[in-house]
Amino acid sequence: GSPNRGPLNQSPQPKIMPVRTDFDLQLALDRLGFSPGNIDGLSGPQTRTALRAFQSRLGLAATGQLDANTRQRLATRGGAWTTYVVKTNDVRSLRPLGRTWTEKARQDFLAHESLLELIAERHHCSERLLQRENSRVNWAHLQPGSTVKVPAIAAPPVQSRVAVIRIRLADRTLQVFDDDGRLLLHFPCSIAARVDKRPMGELKVDVVAPGPNY
Repeated sequence: GSPNRGPLNQSPQPKIMPVRTDFDLQLALDRLGFSPGNIDGLSGPQTRTALRAFQSRLGLAATGQLDANTRQRLATRGGAWTTYVVKTNDVRSLRPLGRTWTEKARQDFLAHESLLELIAERHHCSERLLQRENSRVNWAHLQPGSTVKVPAIAAPPVQSRVAVIRIRLADRTLQVFDDDGRLLLHFPCSIAARVDKRPMGELKVDVVAPGPNY
């Protein structure tokens, strides 16, 4: 008889994406939950900080350098690029941004001003990267149904309960830990320009509003 080949509709596993370039490195870190900031194909301080955090999570020497062992652990599944189809709601959601705080307060909501800005933010990348990879796209005249080449980001694999969120003001980083103090996620973050507006000490989350309408 024929050998058992399993279900006929079983999909093959996506291929492993090797880390060869700065773009590969940034995308891999982003997929694993260690954000390098905007994916722009240019490794800088935020990329190196994310890489050190990733190395620390794995118990490797946190050098911020892409050695062979770290490179191997950064390998993720799936192609580096995918296609995004512009939606009708994407176009309808655009709003010009008020110039003053009073004008902004009168808006129905603070939205993206352009499809370039919206698509770049949704795919964790810089506008310049999108423009470079879509050189023939006329961003000012995109319509619903138009397609754009974008980084193939993915939700990070978090399997533990989030217990602590730690913001380091001096480093401008936000890190997430589980009950055992293991680092789960890492992100760069901005902080208030005025020192008196920066909260210090231990804060407790009392209420979570999923999908807020503001």
